[in-house]
Amino acid sequence: MLIVGSVVIRIEDMDRQAAFWSAALNYVPRDDADEDFTQLLPRNGVGPRISLDRWHADLHNPPRLHLVIDAPDRVPDD
Repeated sequence: MLIVGSVVIRIEDMDRQAAFWSAALNYVPRDDADEDFTQLLPRNGVGPRISLDRWHADLHNPPRLHLVIDAPDRVPDD
């Protein structure tokens, strides 16, 4: 079974985007948030993490968003 562990969004304005996504999804930032990377967690503990990754680009080529898929039952490679 696969689980969406985190949705990663590349952004330029950390404060603005953290405020927007927190309010829109009822999420809260982790205690170790900083100006370059912030992870937002569901307030009720249920749902994927939202990772905001500060990244400047003069030209915005897709994708600015990607999913991190967790597979808890995956057998590690040797």
